[in-house]
Amino acid sequence: MQIEDKQTFISEYSQLVSNKKYKEVIDTLTNRMETIRKKVFLDYTSEPRYVEPQVYNEKNKAVSILSLLLEVKEMFENINLPWCKYMLDELNDRIEWHTKMIETQIGWLQTGLTMAVYTESDLQLQEALAIEHIVTSYDKELERCKKEAKSESTLTEVEGEWTLEQVS
Repeated sequence: MQIEDKQTFISEYSQLVSNKKYKEVIDTLTNRMETIRKKVFLDYTSEPRYVEPQVYNEKNKAVSILSLLLEVKEMFENINLPWCKYMLDELNDRIEWHTKMIETQIGWLQTGLTMAVYTESDLQLQEALAIEHIVTSYDKELERCKKEAKSESTLTEVEGEWTLEQVS
C-alpha cells in the first residue's frame, strides 16, 4: 500500500470504517477467516489420529489464493467508495504477483515449487492468513502513518527548541 499523504489517508480511513458496506465486507471476511481456523483446529483435535491426504502443490496454493483475492477485490469494488483505492491497489498488486507466479515460476515447470506438498487444511490456513492480511492491512497502515507522524513531530519539536545563541 503506497500512501502519499498520511493526513488524507487518516481522514479517508475514518470515513471508510464508518461505512456500512465496508463493515459488512470486513465482518464477512473476519468470520470466514475464523471459521476456517476453527474447522482446521477441530479436524486435528477431534480425532487423535487425524490424517489427511497430501495432494496439493504450490500451483494449487497459488490458484487458491488468487481466486480469493479476485473475490475480495470484487467485494471492495462493490463498496464503490473512493477510499477503497488503497486496498484495491494492494489487491491488484497481489493478484498480479500471484498471476506471474503461476505463469512463470510454477506454470508448467517440474521444479521444487510444483513438488511442494500441501493438504486441504494447509490450503485453508493459507487462505485464512491471506484474509487476515487483507482485514488488518488498513489498520496496520494507519498505525504506521501515526507512528511516522509522531516521530516527525518529535523531531520538529527537538529541532525547534535549539537556537543559534544556545549552540554558541
